[in-house]
Amino acid sequence: MDVGSNKVKDVKITNAGKVKKKVPVPILIEMENRVTSPFIIKQVCDDDDLGPKSKGVKPGTCEVGVTFAPTAAMRYKGTLTIDTNLESKPDRTVKLEGAGKTSKK
Repeated sequence: MDVGSNKVKDVKITNAGKVKKKVPVPILIEMENRVTSPFIIKQVCDDDDLGPKSKGVKPGTCEVGVTFAPTAAMRYKGTLTIDTNLESKPDRTVKLEGAGKTSKK
C-alpha cells in the first residue's frame, strides 16, 4: 500500500460464551492509544454489546475497524488483542500485517 494512503478491514467479534451464572460476563475490548502504529483500531460498539448467549438472547457481536496507514516504505506487523474474560479461553489475538511502499511516478 502506498505510503500516505490507508485501507480499512473489519473484524467481527462474537461472544461464544454461554451464561452459566446469573450474571453474564461480557467481552471487553481495550486499546492502547498512546502507541504509534500504522494500525488504527475503531470500535463502534461498547462492552454491553458483547454479552454471552443466554436463553432467548443471541450472542453479542461487535464490528471493529482496523485501518492500515503506513508512514514509511517497510513491512509492519502488529496484534489486535481481545480480552475474553473467560477462564477457559483467555485472550484471543488477530495478527495484523501490512507493507508500505512508495508509488512509482
